[in-house]
Amino acid sequence: MQDQLKELLESKESEHLEFKEAKNSYEFEELVKYCVAIANEKGGRFVLGISDKLPRKIVGSHAFPDVDQTKASSQR
Repeated sequence: MQDQLKELLESKESEHLEFKEAKNSYEFEELVKYCVAIANEKGGRFVLGISDKLPRKIVGSHAFPDVDQTKASSQR
């Protein structure tokens, strides 16, 4: 797992990989837009809690503290 994270931190953003710092909040609608865009590109990763500028740093995220509520919101 640490090797995967190290590899991600060194990767460039692309249509298959997007980083957002999102320390304390992130707009749900923006999350949905990015997820749809990545899905339309046949998959990828959208990573919250990592700085989007190089050198990347793990900053953590409290943007969506209630995972169940976030899942329920996405099913509307």
